[in-house]
Amino acid sequence: MIEGPAAAVPLFEEALGCIGDDPALAAQLETALGLLAGAQMDAVGALRHLDRAVELAEQAGDRAVLAEALSTRTLARLVEGRGADEASLERALALEDPEHEVAFQLSPSLHAAQFYEFTGRLDRARELLVGLREQILARGEEGALPYVLAHLAATMWLSGEFEAGEREAGDALRAAALTGHEISCALALAARAATRAVRGNDGGSRADAEEALSISERIGWAPGICQARWAQALLALSQGDAQAAATAVDPVVASVEQLGVYEWPYALFVPDAIEAFVATGDMERATRLTDALGDWGRAHDRPWALALSGRSRALLEAAAGNLECAHDHVERALVAHERLPMPFELARTLLLQGQLQRRRGERRAARESLERALALFEQLGAPLWAEKARAETRRIGVRRAPMELTENEQLVAQLAAEGMTNREIATQMFISRRTVEANLARAYRKLGIRSRAELGATMAAHASTTGS
Repeated sequence: MIEGPAAAVPLFEEALGCIGDDPALAAQLETALGLLAGAQMDAVGALRHLDRAVELAEQAGDRAVLAEALSTRTLARLVEGRGADEASLERALALEDPEHEVAFQLSPSLHAAQFYEFTGRLDRARELLVGLREQILARGEEGALPYVLAHLAATMWLSGEFEAGEREAGDALRAAALTGHEISCALALAARAATRAVRGNDGGSRADAEEALSISERIGWAPGICQARWAQALLALSQGDAQAAATAVDPVVASVEQLGVYEWPYALFVPDAIEAFVATGDMERATRLTDALGDWGRAHDRPWALALSGRSRALLEAAAGNLECAHDHVERALVAHERLPMPFELARTLLLQGQLQRRRGERRAARESLERALALFEQLGAPLWAEKARAETRRIGVRRAPMELTENEQLVAQLAAEGMTNREIATQMFISRRTVEANLARAYRKLGIRSRAELGATMAAHASTTGS
């Protein structure tokens, strides 16, 4: 297939006008046009072509062509919010002819793997992808290999197998370089960028995401743009830079809201966008996105959307000071996580639960939640996130001498001495501005100072005397 969906469309349309009365060939061309429309996020156009493709394939009586049209339409209907029609997918797999030569983008087995990847049935997705990889290697069909490997890398990332996912992404990139398939290259780069962000390789993650974004923008591949920007946002959140995360996703938020579809391939960045917007004070957009993601999860029974919209709602309520309501939402999110085989996201929700419990004064419960989060982050190999959990655990603190700074007072005072505003401190420490002010007031009293201007020298002197 020609790189760049928009460039290929007129060629397929021209071919469609030249074939005469050949329903099987017409079905193949309509299927290809539907796939291209979907790559440009044109839901109406995609389904129009694919409905026609299925009709023509049924008319032609060609099992292999019908399998390809059915599976392409089933995947398109899923990602466009028309439901998860597993029966049609299984019919396509039963009709599939492994010996039929077809572009890999039209493979029923590949569509099935993506279907299960996007709906969170990761074991089934991996089973299909591994089978495709072995089939491709046995036949020497190098052109299909990078796309399959890129999706295998993404599936491993979702499963929390970050090291293996990065390795598969690297294999996909090497295969894409040999075949010149740019969509596969962008997909693999975005998957590796997300993996490297979580594993603490900031330079590698940033370079991969920038290259994935450059390729996707050049060829006009909208899903690739979303995935690259999500990787940038994930890196920024991992580093505690909410403003950079918000800047990364800002250009793609409008597109998903306009589309109105919150399935994983289009909306994977939405939960992190919400977290960034809450942290930067953009509550209107954060609320709007949380509502949409939650509505989608309930309407389509998507555990991913239910769990992460619940976590997002808890963030919003916590930012407003409604700790009881926030706690209820995070508890419901954890119930949804029981159906979601994404351990990294579970660990992040546990981290939030521990933060809320600490703020509510539930020291023992907070420590248990944070220790669970820490264990998961360490098991997954996510060092930056593990350090977040350790820092929260330290903030539970121990009893101190009356005039010794507590962990929170020490951190608030240090951040203020470095020039951060009360709002910025509140965002970074996940506390209210009123709590920041109270901690600063106690720190001033204990340190014997009266203003922010005195903090720099005083904190340096305090550190030298305490050895911290």
